[in-house]
Formats: sequence, C-alpha cells, structure tokens
Amino acid sequence: MLQKTLIVTNSSLPHVEESESFKKAIIGLGLKAEIYIVDDGQHVTRQFGLQKIRNLINFRRIISLISIIRSGSISSILLTAPIPIFLLLLPILKYYKIKIIYTFHEPYMPERTGIYYRLTNIYHFFLIPKVNDLIFYSKNALALYRKSEKFVVGSCHVVPLYKYREVLEEVPDLQKRKYISFIGNLGSNKDLNIFFNIAEKLPHKSFLLAGSGDLSSHEDQIKKLDNILVVNRYLTESEYFSYIDKSLYVVLPYSSASQSGVLLDVMCRGGIAVCTNIAAFSEIVTHMKTGLILDYETFCISFLKQLSNISISEQSKISNDALKLYNQNFSEEAFANVIKNLNVSW
Repeated sequence: MLQKTLIVTNSSLPHVEESESFKKAIIGLGLKAEIYIVDDGQHVTRQFGLQKIRNLINFRRIISLISIIRSGSISSILLTAPIPIFLLLLPILKYYKIKIIYTFHEPYMPERTGIYYRLTNIYHFFLIPKVNDLIFYSKNALALYRKSEKFVVGSCHVVPLYKYREVLEEVPDLQKRKYISFIGNLGSNKDLNIFFNIAEKLPHKSFLLAGSGDLSSHEDQIKKLDNILVVNRYLTESEYFSYIDKSLYVVLPYSSASQSGVLLDVMCRGGIAVCTNIAAFSEIVTHMKTGLILDYETFCISFLKQLSNISISEQSKISNDALKLYNQNFSEEAFANVIKNLNVSW
C-alpha cells in the first residue's frame, strides 16, 4: 500500500492555504497527501483565553487522528501550524516510526517578549528535537534559527512562501489606487507610530489601517486624523485582498520579522511595498526596483522624501517588476519545483 503524508493543521485560513499548497505539490510528485484539521473550525490567529482552549482541545478530532496514525496508512506528518496538543502524540509517532516535518514560522528572536512568542518558544523546545525535517520560508528565517543555538536539530530546507495566490500578468492602472495602507495583524513588532506619523504629515492623502489587534494605545492619534480609514477586526480573505488592491503603497514598518506574507501578497497584486531595512525584506526587495527599502530609524522622513520624488512611470515600473519577481520566484510553479527537489522523504 502506498503510504501518504498527513498534513496536520488548524482551521485558520493562512494555515489551510499553506497546507493546500503542500498537498498539491506532494501529489504532483506522484505521492499521496491528505489534510487533517485538528480543531473545530473556529480558529483565530493569536487568540487567547478560554475560547481558544475550547477550540484547540477537540478530543473527537484528536482520537480520530490517533486512529489514522495507528492504521499504518501514513509515512509522515507535515505539521503546518503550532498545535500544542500535538506534543502528546510524539510518543505514538515514534512508536509507529512516522516522520515529522514541520514548517517553522517563528524562529527564536530575543527581542520578541510577548506572551505569544514565549509560549511558542516553549512549544518549540519540546517539539523540535523530535522533528526529522524543518521547512523555512526564507533564508533569513533559517539564519535566525541557526543563530539561536536553542533548537538546532533536524534537516533544514527553504521553500518559497506560496499560498495559492491568484496572481496577475500585468498591473492594473495604479492611479485608481487611493490609499497608503497598513494591512495585517497588529503585532508588537510593527511600529504603528511610524504609520500614524506619515498620515499626520500628509493630510491630503488617504490612509487605510486594516487588521486585527489592540489599537487602544493609538486612540488619540486616530482621533486627530481626518484622512484615515480604520477597519480594526479580523479580515476575510476577500476583504484583505480588496484592501491591498485599493492601495498604491503598503507600509511595512516592522522592527523585526523572519518573513512576511503581507509583503508577497502586495507584490503579487501589483502594489508597492514600503519596507524597513531588516533582513526579511532585503532578502526579497531591491530598493526602487521591486519596492522601497528604508532605514527603520528614519523611516518616516525617508518615505516622505521618496514620495515627493517618485514619478508615475517609476511607480509603474516598480510594481510591474515586483509582480514579475513574484511570478518567477514565489508562484505555484516555483513552489512545486522547489518541493520536487527537496531532500525530504515524504
């Protein structure tokens, strides 16, 4: 019997899309793959509290997963999301000699001290020593992992961060895009003060902030601004891409990151990403060719200067070249080719 890879994930849209990408690529190798969602379908990224616990601990799904493991029908498990209860299954997986492959989204970064990252590091402390293969989505993420010297085990691989995005062949008319935007989750590594400072200094431009997270510390700044639309909640996929499609510039004022899905989503929709000069962005974006790379410390001043000097033709060239780069290096075909050449025993 041809064994298969069981792709285990939660029900959050990004992880489901990631899992679908792997499933299609693995089946393209002539192998079998199936997706298994361990929660009740109500997962919300970085949610905490009693509701989170209820969603994570779905005993019916866990018992069903154990039955699949014991059936002898799978050769490996590809884990595409951090699932704490999965730790309890490690002895069973070892007994049945099932390989574990893990997509490592959050390598250790000492500057990240929030509860989400502390819990993630504890989870990795127990999980990583049991993993056969680690998959990273950028060279920078792999470098951070190796630099940490905390969980350095397993074979390591880098693949493009591709999630079944509908890409364009050419960029639509940029002049129809009205916003300078911040889009995505409001994490502690994203300096919204930079975004609000830019909006304050450009009162005749339209700004958009769309994403889930706590904005309580920015209420006074928001009240002072008449030129900003705020959509502070979890976005559906259609909302997320509609906001990107309405944005000429998407500002990414990150102080740290291992990789960025938002960056690639902006590129594949023809927007212009405005990035800090951290390695996660510099690995992909070339300044004034496929986006803007600005010094973190002088981000606001640098962007205002760049905005006043950049021509419409330069905007068009940057967005089109970014789209070409995405289609070449981060498309479905590029992802499948990398998976085909990975030294991973599925």
